[in-house]
Amino acid sequence: MVKKKFLSIFSFEIAKNNIYSNEDYLDAFLYLTQRQSAHSGSSQMRYIDEHTPNDDSMLYTIKKSSAKSFHNILIAITDKLLELCLKLSIFKRGYGFDVAIDFHERPYHGDKNDEGVVGGKKEPHWVHKFATIDIIERGCTFTIFVLPLNETRLNKNIVDTLITEAKKRIKINCLYADAEFMGAELIDTYLKHRISYVVRAKSGYIYKVEKQHKNSTSFEYIRKRYVGKNPVYTKTTWVINVFEQGDETKKESYYTNLKVTKRNIDCFHLQYDKRWNIEIDYRTNNNFMARTCSKNYTVRAFYFFLCVIMRNVLAYMNLSIKQEEGLWQSGKPIISSYDFVFLVALVPFLEG
Repeated sequence: MVKKKFLSIFSFEIAKNNIYSNEDYLDAFLYLTQRQSAHSGSSQMRYIDEHTPNDDSMLYTIKKSSAKSFHNILIAITDKLLELCLKLSIFKRGYGFDVAIDFHERPYHGDKNDEGVVGGKKEPHWVHKFATIDIIERGCTFTIFVLPLNETRLNKNIVDTLITEAKKRIKINCLYADAEFMGAELIDTYLKHRISYVVRAKSGYIYKVEKQHKNSTSFEYIRKRYVGKNPVYTKTTWVINVFEQGDETKKESYYTNLKVTKRNIDCFHLQYDKRWNIEIDYRTNNNFMARTCSKNYTVRAFYFFLCVIMRNVLAYMNLSIKQEEGLWQSGKPIISSYDFVFLVALVPFLEG
Protein backbone atom coordinates (compact mmCIF):
# COMPACT_ATOMS: atom_id res chain seq x y z
CA MET A 1 0.00 0.00 0.00
CA VAL A 2 2.77 2.44 1.02
CA LYS A 3 4.69 1.63 -2.16
CA LYS A 4 1.70 2.28 -4.42
CA LYS A 5 0.59 5.43 -2.59
CA PHE A 6 3.93 7.18 -2.09
CA LEU A 7 6.93 5.56 -3.74
CA SER A 8 5.16 5.30 -7.09
CA ILE A 9 5.81 9.07 -7.37
CA PHE A 10 9.38 8.11 -8.29
CA SER A 11 9.75 8.58 -12.03
CA PHE A 12 12.97 7.65 -13.81
CA GLU A 13 13.95 8.74 -17.31
CA ILE A 14 13.71 5.46 -19.22
CA ALA A 15 14.15 5.01 -22.97
CA LYS A 16 11.19 3.58 -24.91
CA ASN A 17 13.18 0.51 -25.96
CA ASN A 18 14.30 -0.24 -22.39
CA ILE A 19 13.19 -3.73 -21.33
CA TYR A 20 12.84 -2.61 -17.68
CA SER A 21 9.95 -0.59 -16.32
CA ASN A 22 9.91 2.25 -13.80
CA GLU A 23 8.74 -0.25 -11.16
CA ASP A 24 11.64 -2.63 -11.94
CA TYR A 25 14.12 0.16 -11.22
CA LEU A 26 12.24 1.24 -8.09
CA ASP A 27 12.28 -2.33 -6.72
CA ALA A 28 16.00 -2.59 -7.42
CA PHE A 29 16.79 0.71 -5.66
CA LEU A 30 14.63 -0.22 -2.66
CA TYR A 31 16.61 -3.45 -2.38
CA LEU A 32 19.80 -1.37 -2.10
CA THR A 33 18.50 0.22 1.12
CA GLN A 34 19.87 -2.86 2.92
CA ARG A 35 23.24 -1.05 2.62
CA GLN A 36 23.97 -2.83 -0.63
CA SER A 37 25.95 -1.45 -3.55
CA ALA A 38 24.34 -1.40 -7.00
CA HIS A 39 26.62 -4.26 -8.06
CA SER A 40 26.01 -6.59 -5.10
CA GLY A 41 22.31 -5.68 -4.79
CA SER A 42 21.44 -6.28 -8.44
CA SER A 43 23.45 -9.53 -8.45
CA GLN A 44 21.54 -10.86 -5.45
CA MET A 45 18.17 -9.87 -6.92
CA ARG A 46 19.00 -11.52 -10.26
CA TYR A 47 19.47 -14.86 -8.48
CA ILE A 48 15.78 -14.70 -7.54
CA ASP A 49 14.39 -12.70 -10.45
CA GLU A 50 16.31 -12.57 -13.72
CA HIS A 51 14.24 -9.60 -14.87
CA THR A 52 16.25 -7.17 -12.69
CA PRO A 53 18.31 -4.24 -14.00
CA ASN A 54 22.06 -4.71 -13.67
CA ASP A 55 24.25 -2.24 -11.81
CA ASP A 56 25.37 -0.34 -14.94
CA SER A 57 21.76 0.14 -16.02
CA MET A 58 20.75 1.33 -12.54
CA LEU A 59 23.52 3.92 -12.26
CA TYR A 60 22.97 5.09 -15.84
CA THR A 61 19.28 5.64 -15.06
CA ILE A 62 20.12 7.82 -12.05
CA LYS A 63 22.69 9.86 -13.98
CA LYS A 64 20.18 10.61 -16.76
CA SER A 65 18.19 12.63 -14.21
CA SER A 66 19.48 15.43 -12.00
CA ALA A 67 19.86 15.92 -8.25
CA LYS A 68 17.28 18.71 -8.51
CA SER A 69 14.65 16.43 -10.07
CA PHE A 70 15.18 13.84 -7.31
CA HIS A 71 14.96 16.64 -4.73
CA ASN A 72 11.57 17.62 -6.19
CA ILE A 73 10.43 13.98 -5.90
CA LEU A 74 11.56 13.97 -2.24
CA ILE A 75 9.50 17.11 -1.58
CA ALA A 76 6.42 15.64 -3.29
CA ILE A 77 6.58 12.36 -1.32
CA THR A 78 7.29 14.16 1.98
CA ASP A 79 4.36 16.55 1.46
CA LYS A 80 2.04 13.66 0.63
CA LEU A 81 3.11 11.74 3.76
CA LEU A 82 2.72 14.83 5.95
CA GLU A 83 -0.72 15.58 4.51
CA LEU A 84 -1.82 12.02 5.30
CA CYS A 85 -0.49 12.31 8.87
CA LEU A 86 -2.53 15.51 9.30
CA LYS A 87 -5.61 13.98 7.66
CA LEU A 88 -5.50 10.95 9.97
CA SER A 89 -4.85 13.23 12.99
CA ILE A 90 -1.50 11.52 13.64
CA PHE A 91 -0.30 15.11 13.77
CA LYS A 92 -3.04 17.51 14.90
CA ARG A 93 -3.86 20.04 12.18
CA GLY A 94 -3.73 23.65 13.40
CA TYR A 95 -1.58 22.80 16.44
CA GLY A 96 1.97 24.08 16.82
CA PHE A 97 4.79 21.57 16.40
CA ASP A 98 8.21 21.45 18.00
CA VAL A 99 10.85 21.28 15.26
CA ALA A 100 14.62 20.94 15.09
CA ILE A 101 17.20 21.94 12.48
CA ASP A 102 20.50 20.21 11.86
CA PHE A 103 23.27 19.50 9.34
CA HIS A 104 24.05 16.05 7.90
CA GLU A 105 27.29 15.22 6.15
CA ARG A 106 28.07 12.37 3.74
CA PRO A 107 31.85 11.77 3.50
CA TYR A 108 33.43 12.30 0.09
CA HIS A 109 36.92 11.10 -0.86
CA GLY A 110 37.24 12.66 -4.31
CA ASP A 111 38.32 16.06 -5.57
CA LYS A 112 37.24 19.01 -3.41
CA ASN A 113 36.28 20.91 -6.59
CA ASP A 114 33.67 18.31 -7.65
CA GLU A 115 29.97 19.23 -7.75
CA GLY A 116 28.27 19.69 -4.38
CA VAL A 117 31.47 19.15 -2.34
CA VAL A 118 32.06 21.41 0.70
CA GLY A 119 34.33 21.35 3.72
CA GLY A 120 33.27 19.17 6.63
CA LYS A 121 33.54 19.92 10.33
CA LYS A 122 37.12 18.70 10.37
CA GLU A 123 39.32 19.99 7.55
CA PRO A 124 40.55 18.71 5.16
CA HIS A 125 37.54 16.43 5.35
CA TRP A 126 35.29 16.88 2.29
CA VAL A 127 31.60 16.08 2.32
CA HIS A 128 28.24 16.45 0.62
CA LYS A 129 26.17 18.45 3.09
CA PHE A 130 22.42 18.72 3.68
CA ALA A 131 20.40 20.83 6.12
CA THR A 132 17.09 19.51 7.45
CA ILE A 133 14.17 20.67 9.55
CA ASP A 134 12.23 17.94 11.36
CA ILE A 135 9.09 17.60 13.46
CA ILE A 136 10.12 16.17 16.85
CA GLU A 137 6.87 15.01 18.40
CA ARG A 138 5.44 11.85 19.98
CA GLY A 139 8.79 10.11 20.34
CA CYS A 140 9.41 10.30 16.61
CA THR A 141 11.07 12.56 14.06
CA PHE A 142 9.65 13.42 10.64
CA THR A 143 11.71 15.39 8.11
CA ILE A 144 9.68 18.26 6.64
CA PHE A 145 12.29 19.70 4.30
CA VAL A 146 15.83 18.93 3.08
CA LEU A 147 18.10 21.63 1.70
CA PRO A 148 21.22 20.53 -0.25
CA LEU A 149 24.10 22.88 0.54
CA ASN A 150 26.89 24.14 -1.68
CA GLU A 151 28.71 26.22 0.91
CA THR A 152 30.65 25.28 4.03
CA ARG A 153 29.69 28.13 6.36
CA LEU A 154 26.30 28.40 7.98
CA ASN A 155 24.45 31.62 7.22
CA LYS A 156 21.07 33.13 7.98
CA ASN A 157 19.77 32.40 4.44
CA ILE A 158 20.01 28.64 5.07
CA VAL A 159 18.07 28.90 8.33
CA ASP A 160 15.58 31.34 6.80
CA THR A 161 14.87 28.92 3.92
CA LEU A 162 14.35 25.97 6.28
CA ILE A 163 11.94 27.88 8.52
CA THR A 164 10.07 29.42 5.57
CA GLU A 165 9.56 26.01 3.94
CA ALA A 166 8.41 24.49 7.24
CA LYS A 167 5.92 27.32 7.86
CA LYS A 168 4.34 26.66 4.45
CA ARG A 169 3.39 23.21 5.75
CA ILE A 170 2.92 23.44 9.53
CA LYS A 171 2.67 25.87 12.43
CA ILE A 172 5.91 25.99 14.47
CA ASN A 173 5.63 25.96 18.26
CA CYS A 174 9.32 25.96 19.26
CA LEU A 175 12.56 25.44 17.35
CA TYR A 176 15.48 23.50 18.86
CA ALA A 177 19.00 23.77 17.48
CA ASP A 178 22.57 22.83 18.32
CA ALA A 179 25.34 25.26 19.25
CA GLU A 180 26.35 25.99 15.62
CA PHE A 181 22.95 27.73 15.18
CA MET A 182 23.44 30.24 18.02
CA GLY A 183 24.84 33.37 16.26
CA ALA A 184 23.19 36.77 16.74
CA GLU A 185 22.22 36.91 13.04
CA LEU A 186 20.53 33.53 13.35
CA ILE A 187 18.64 34.52 16.50
CA ASP A 188 17.44 37.61 14.63
CA THR A 189 16.15 35.23 11.94
CA TYR A 190 14.18 33.22 14.52
CA LEU A 191 12.69 36.44 15.87
CA LYS A 192 11.86 37.66 12.34
CA HIS A 193 9.72 34.52 11.91
CA ARG A 194 8.15 35.09 15.36
CA ILE A 195 8.93 31.64 16.67
CA SER A 196 10.18 30.45 20.04
CA TYR A 197 13.63 28.87 20.12
CA VAL A 198 15.96 26.92 22.40
CA VAL A 199 19.57 26.82 21.20
CA ARG A 200 22.39 25.07 23.04
CA ALA A 201 25.28 27.42 23.85
CA LYS A 202 28.81 26.76 22.61
CA SER A 203 31.10 25.43 25.34
CA GLY A 204 33.63 28.20 24.68
CA TYR A 205 31.08 30.88 25.62
CA ILE A 206 29.83 29.16 28.75
CA TYR A 207 32.84 29.82 31.03
CA LYS A 208 33.21 33.42 29.79
CA VAL A 209 29.55 34.35 30.40
CA GLU A 210 29.05 32.41 33.63
CA LYS A 211 32.08 34.15 35.12
CA GLN A 212 30.16 37.43 34.80
CA HIS A 213 26.97 35.95 36.31
CA LYS A 214 28.11 33.83 39.24
CA ASN A 215 25.45 31.75 41.00
CA SER A 216 22.79 32.72 38.40
CA THR A 217 20.75 30.05 36.63
CA SER A 218 18.97 32.48 34.33
CA PHE A 219 19.82 35.97 33.15
CA GLU A 220 19.31 38.38 30.25
CA TYR A 221 22.13 38.29 27.73
CA ILE A 222 22.78 40.89 25.03
CA ARG A 223 24.95 40.07 22.02
CA LYS A 224 26.54 42.87 20.02
CA ARG A 225 27.43 42.71 16.33
CA TYR A 226 28.02 45.23 13.56
CA VAL A 227 26.16 45.81 10.30
CA GLY A 228 28.65 47.97 8.46
CA LYS A 229 29.77 50.46 11.11
CA ASN A 230 26.48 50.37 13.02
CA PRO A 231 26.19 48.25 16.18
CA VAL A 232 23.17 45.91 16.41
CA TYR A 233 22.09 44.39 19.72
CA THR A 234 20.28 41.07 20.09
CA LYS A 235 18.62 40.35 23.43
CA THR A 236 18.04 36.78 24.60
CA THR A 237 17.78 34.78 27.83
CA TRP A 238 20.59 32.50 28.98
CA VAL A 239 19.53 29.46 31.03
CA ILE A 240 21.91 27.14 32.88
CA ASN A 241 20.88 23.60 33.86
CA VAL A 242 22.91 21.39 36.19
CA PHE A 243 21.69 17.78 36.23
CA GLU A 244 22.73 14.20 36.94
CA GLN A 245 23.32 11.86 34.02
CA GLY A 246 24.30 8.41 35.22
CA ASP A 247 27.27 8.90 37.54
CA GLU A 248 28.12 12.31 36.09
CA THR A 249 27.02 15.81 36.96
CA LYS A 250 26.52 17.76 33.72
CA LYS A 251 26.07 21.44 33.04
CA GLU A 252 24.39 22.72 29.86
CA SER A 253 23.51 26.27 28.85
CA TYR A 254 20.83 27.43 26.41
CA TYR A 255 19.73 30.58 24.63
CA THR A 256 15.96 30.99 24.54
CA ASN A 257 13.17 33.51 24.15
CA LEU A 258 10.73 31.30 26.06
CA LYS A 259 9.40 32.72 29.30
CA VAL A 260 11.62 31.36 32.07
CA THR A 261 9.76 30.57 35.32
CA LYS A 262 10.51 28.74 38.55
CA ARG A 263 8.50 25.82 37.17
CA ASN A 264 10.46 25.32 33.92
CA ILE A 265 13.91 26.76 34.68
CA ASP A 266 15.42 23.37 35.58
CA CYS A 267 13.74 21.48 32.72
CA PHE A 268 15.34 22.95 29.60
CA HIS A 269 17.74 20.01 29.22
CA LEU A 270 14.73 17.66 29.24
CA GLN A 271 12.98 19.69 26.52
CA TYR A 272 16.18 19.82 24.51
CA ASP A 273 16.55 16.02 24.71
CA LYS A 274 13.90 15.76 21.98
CA ARG A 275 16.38 17.31 19.53
CA TRP A 276 18.84 14.46 20.07
CA ASN A 277 16.32 12.15 18.37
CA ILE A 278 17.49 13.63 15.06
CA GLU A 279 21.08 12.56 15.75
CA ILE A 280 19.90 9.05 16.64
CA ASP A 281 17.50 8.78 13.71
CA TYR A 282 20.04 9.88 11.14
CA ARG A 283 22.49 7.33 12.49
CA THR A 284 19.84 4.65 11.91
CA ASN A 285 19.36 6.34 8.53
CA ASN A 286 22.65 4.64 7.66
CA ASN A 287 20.67 1.38 7.72
CA PHE A 288 18.96 2.69 4.56
CA MET A 289 22.07 4.10 2.87
CA ALA A 290 23.09 2.28 -0.31
CA ARG A 291 26.84 1.86 -0.74
CA THR A 292 28.59 3.51 -3.65
CA CYS A 293 32.06 4.42 -4.88
CA SER A 294 30.58 6.71 -7.53
CA LYS A 295 31.77 10.31 -7.42
CA ASN A 296 28.70 11.46 -9.33
CA TYR A 297 26.77 13.99 -7.23
CA THR A 298 23.37 12.96 -8.61
CA VAL A 299 23.95 9.34 -7.52
CA ARG A 300 25.09 10.30 -4.03
CA ALA A 301 22.29 12.86 -3.55
CA PHE A 302 19.70 10.32 -4.79
CA TYR A 303 20.84 7.77 -2.21
CA PHE A 304 20.58 10.37 0.59
CA PHE A 305 17.11 11.50 -0.54
CA LEU A 306 15.97 7.85 -0.70
CA CYS A 307 17.18 7.40 2.90
CA VAL A 308 15.14 10.40 4.05
CA ILE A 309 12.04 9.05 2.27
CA MET A 310 12.46 5.60 3.84
CA ARG A 311 12.92 7.21 7.26
CA ASN A 312 9.72 9.25 6.84
CA VAL A 313 7.74 6.22 5.63
CA LEU A 314 8.96 4.28 8.68
CA ALA A 315 7.97 7.21 10.95
CA TYR A 316 4.51 7.32 9.34
CA MET A 317 4.02 3.55 9.83
CA ASN A 318 5.14 3.65 13.47
CA LEU A 319 2.96 6.66 14.27
CA SER A 320 -0.12 5.19 12.56
CA ILE A 321 0.29 1.87 14.45
CA LYS A 322 0.75 3.72 17.75
CA GLN A 323 -2.39 5.73 17.08
CA GLU A 324 -4.43 2.66 16.15
CA GLU A 325 -3.25 0.68 19.19
CA GLY A 326 -3.29 3.61 21.63
CA LEU A 327 0.44 3.32 22.34
CA TRP A 328 1.38 7.02 22.33
CA GLN A 329 3.18 6.67 25.68
CA SER A 330 5.63 4.16 24.20
CA GLY A 331 8.87 5.91 23.28
CA LYS A 332 10.15 2.88 21.37
CA PRO A 333 9.30 2.32 17.70
CA ILE A 334 6.90 -0.52 16.90
CA ILE A 335 8.83 -1.40 13.75
CA SER A 336 12.62 -1.12 13.97
CA SER A 337 14.67 0.22 11.07
CA TYR A 338 16.27 -3.23 10.68
CA ASP A 339 12.90 -4.98 10.37
CA PHE A 340 11.64 -2.30 7.99
CA VAL A 341 14.64 -2.63 5.66
CA PHE A 342 14.14 -6.41 5.58
CA LEU A 343 10.42 -6.03 4.75
CA VAL A 344 11.12 -3.49 1.99
CA ALA A 345 13.68 -5.83 0.40
CA LEU A 346 11.05 -8.60 0.29
CA VAL A 347 8.34 -6.47 -1.37
CA PRO A 348 9.20 -7.16 -5.03
CA PHE A 349 9.39 -10.91 -4.45
CA LEU A 350 6.15 -11.06 -2.41
CA GLU A 351 4.37 -9.14 -5.15
CA GLY A 352 5.71 -11.53 -7.75
